Amino acid sequence: MPIQKVEENICNAVGTEESVSAHPIVLVKLKSEGREVLTYAMLNACSTRLFVLSDITAMLKVNGMETRLMVKTIDSAKLHNSKVLNGLVVTDLNGDHPVQLLKTFTKEHLSMPKNILTHDLAH
Repeated sequence: MPIQKVEENICNAVGTEESVSAHPIVLVKLKSEGREVLTYAMLNACSTRLFVLSDITAMLKVNGMETRLMVKTIDSAKLHNSKVLNGLVVTDLNGDHPVQLLKTFTKEHLSMPKNILTHDLAH
């Protein structure tokens, strides 16, 4: 029996020529000791830890304990310098529905696809 042709398909947004990824990203307020920053939160069901960018913690003037963190992904494992933060609170845009974040780690960079679905692409 001959080998059949294998086809690769990509789900495209209507009216575009490139693929997009639909990640659950929400606009939130991140708070610590009277300071707050408006930022985006990416809800990642595959992650077992909370991460925040180092520049955001600098805006909040939060300083945690230095640590080394092993970050494992599907194809690699890397050791990162990080800080452990406690006491951060995330709320909705109105400052309602506060959630006290458990142990949170800093990272210099968070990998995110460049083709995230935006409001412009959705409509």
